[in-house]
Amino acid sequence: MFKKKMNPEKEQDRAFDFYDHYKRFGFILFPQSKKIYENLRFEAEGRILEAGCGNGVGSYILEPRLATDILESNIKFAKEIYPRIEFDVWDITKDPWKEKYDTVICVETIEHVTDIKEAIKNLVASAKKDVWISTPNNQEETPSNPFHTREYSAKEFVEFLKPHKYEILHWDTFKKLDENTKVSPLVYHIIL
Repeated sequence: MFKKKMNPEKEQDRAFDFYDHYKRFGFILFPQSKKIYENLRFEAEGRILEAGCGNGVGSYILEPRLATDILESNIKFAKEIYPRIEFDVWDITKDPWKEKYDTVICVETIEHVTDIKEAIKNLVASAKKDVWISTPNNQEETPSNPFHTREYSAKEFVEFLKPHKYEILHWDTFKKLDENTKVSPLVYHIIL
């Protein structure tokens, strides 16, 4: 279906990234991701499940009912920093979460998995009302980050969202865009 190059899945130690990002860039959370979390804090409703929380910095902004990550080491680190937030381990490519939440949020995570179809299916199966996914909008053949297995253009990504109703949104303004946009990253809102 897609001819883009694919990297193998790699474990990403978000505790290390916490320090490394601050040392290299002067911030812990990329500004675009931070803005997405800030916007979602006001857009998302009901009980929120976060998938792919990493070190928990975005979870602190979002304040979900439960934040999850595939790596237990990331969960342990996040629990140490944010003890008031509930964290747990979840591999979104294996199964839906144990119970349904009103809203499922997955910020800058889907590009880290190889089985994107299964991941989206499980995110949707874990939600009652809607799912929010943000990911790079890459027009190039090769992923921009070595930890990303694959990055899709908006036109490619929406193929995974069908037959669900969805919107493509600007990462900053949350204004609706079409699949020909070059804006990156994008936020996809799946409405159930």
